[in-house]
Amino acid sequence: MSRKMIIGIFILAVAFRIFTALNYGDALKILSDDRHYLYGSINFLKNGHIASNPIYEPTMISMPGSFLWFGALIKIFGYTQSGLTAVRICLGIIDGITLIGIYKVVNKTINDKVALLASFFYAVGIPFVCMANLFLSDSLTVFGIVWFFVYAIEYCETRDDKHFLLMFLFYFIALLQRATIALIPVTLIPYFFKHRF
Repeated sequence: MSRKMIIGIFILAVAFRIFTALNYGDALKILSDDRHYLYGSINFLKNGHIASNPIYEPTMISMPGSFLWFGALIKIFGYTQSGLTAVRICLGIIDGITLIGIYKVVNKTINDKVALLASFFYAVGIPFVCMANLFLSDSLTVFGIVWFFVYAIEYCETRDDKHFLLMFLFYFIALLQRATIALIPVTLIPYFFKHRF
């Protein structure tokens, strides 16, 4: 039953995000970091350096993850209006996968009912739907953090090297978006002690 419900919530989440991308698209913008990431990613493709300031000179202010991520998607789909819509749809799908991770983490740490509720609120929450349609680092950061916790919990329980490598991979994905993610593993110390790691 829970499996069918989470699949339904996943479909609902992705449908909301795709609907928003197709119907609102470029109208959803905050004219701040979202434009910097978009133009910076296009600039990265053209000139090969990371820049987030208005004159697009190389910078160390921003982490490189979003420029690489958006740059790769823009390289595939182009930066026409339809290309940017396709990028937003990809972000919506990534956000749906994040939702599955949220369900897994909450199901392991609390219970199934709370996990379904948390997933549902993430699926229909207006801020999350909008976040998935903006060219920001937030979607991929949350994706990386959530799946880092999924595999950290798995590794704590199984001691399987595969789970450790996946945990590190998602940690690295999140870290490429935000430097502050570096300290996230510290939050797992109590959980590791509880499970006699």
